Amino acid sequence: MEKKKSSVVKIMRALHRDVGFLMIGLMVIYGVSGIQLNLKGSNLFTTSSITEMQLSPNMSVAAVASELRIRNTRGVTTEGDIITFNNGSTYNSLTGELVSVVRTVIWPIDRFNALHKSGGTGLSNIITTTSAVLLCFLAISAFWMYKPKNKNFKRGIILAIIGFALSVYVITFTPMGPRQNGGQEAGGMQQSPQGEMPQRAMPGGH
Repeated sequence: MEKKKSSVVKIMRALHRDVGFLMIGLMVIYGVSGIQLNLKGSNLFTTSSITEMQLSPNMSVAAVASELRIRNTRGVTTEGDIITFNNGSTYNSLTGELVSVVRTVIWPIDRFNALHKSGGTGLSNIITTTSAVLLCFLAISAFWMYKPKNKNFKRGIILAIIGFALSVYVITFTPMGPRQNGGQEAGGMQQSPQGEMPQRAMPGGH
């Protein structure tokens, strides 16, 4: 019985090691994209371009924000005839001139984000779903890394309880869900449902 138990431990340790190495690439992708998605306001890993267009004069802030595809109008400032949005775009209410600042996530981070948010389709969907299952395996198989009498096993149990408690606290007591700007980029970009590269609709439906 002891020999069989030892064999299971060896198998679980070997699988934990090999799966861990296998997952390194995807975990780096998820880690980097997670940082970028959580720090959108810092414009990390983005590049900007400026587009000038003509709108009607004396448009409201909400109407101009709609043209820019911005839902969050906090931080908008007005100085004379110039209205400045929090993404750097400006609108001249006297002439109707709009200078739009569009921020685009650089390659390959944009592809990282697309994979992180949607999982893609076909092969990429299979890979990401399998990766999720393997991550669960890595978490569970960690309990086979040491014998129950080993002090590291007991330490691991304590850390697992702390991690579980933190997870429950985050889920229960911290605000989650879409941001107030509706999950859209602050720079006048809109992400497609499938996580493809953002495209900006031109005024007038063109």
